[in-house]
Amino acid sequence: TKNSCPLSPVVSKSSSGALEVMPVHGVSSMLRFLQQSKANGWKCIGTVLGGEAIDSKTLTLEGPTMIVLGNEGHGLRTMIARECEVQVRIGVSDTIDSGLVDSLNVSVAGGVLLYQLLGK
Repeated sequence: TKNSCPLSPVVSKSSSGALEVMPVHGVSSMLRFLQQSKANGWKCIGTVLGGEAIDSKTLTLEGPTMIVLGNEGHGLRTMIARECEVQVRIGVSDTIDSGLVDSLNVSVAGGVLLYQLLGK
């Protein structure tokens, strides 16, 4: 798949073996995958740092939903972000200077968003 690493023993080790116990799927075009998924009733939430993103604390789970996380260096590609109906940012605590934390490790961001969606 373009713009992603191949599934390999190194990836399996990095996932602490999760690849061995859960299904993982690849797609040849993320853009087409998102378009087809939306046509089939899926809601697409994309993570971004700015723009008109809503605070992730306000997210609600309504129907089939997918979260699209960008890479740690550059975030979501523009075309992918545009395909997401909802763009969210992960807000930081009021006690933390938001200038100190502008982005999170992608696995941490995914965990925070899943907790906020499923843990309510």
